Amino acid sequence: MRADMRSKITFRTRLHSLVPASSLYPSLSSFPYNQQDSYGEELDWADFQTVWGSVEPLLGKELFAAETINSNVQIKFRCYYFQGPNEKMRIRYANQEYEILSAVNVKNLNHEWLFYCKRVEA
Repeated sequence: MRADMRSKITFRTRLHSLVPASSLYPSLSSFPYNQQDSYGEELDWADFQTVWGSVEPLLGKELFAAETINSNVQIKFRCYYFQGPNEKMRIRYANQEYEILSAVNVKNLNHEWLFYCKRVEA
C-alpha cells in the first residue's frame, strides 16, 4: 500500500562529505563548503534534497520488530526513489532533525525509499 506523500522532507548531509560527492553529483561541485548562520557560526549540515514523502509513526508489530533490530527507531519516512540518500545523512521535517538509522530501497525496485529514523536532540 502506498502512503500519501504529502509532507515535504529535506535530506541533509555533512558539509565535509560533499567534497567526494561532487564527482558523483556535479550540481554539488559549486556548493560553498563553509556556510555560516546569521550569527557567524559555521554550519555542519547542509540541505541535500527536498522531496515529497510521508511521515509515519511506528505502531504495534512494526514497532516491536524495529526495536528488536535497533531500539532507537522512533519514526518512519517514505519517499519516491532518488539517487544519493544514505545512513550518513539526516532528515529535517517540521523543524526537527532525524538521524537515519536504516535506508531501505523497497524490494530493490528503485521506486520507493523507506527510512527508519530517530530524533536528534539538540
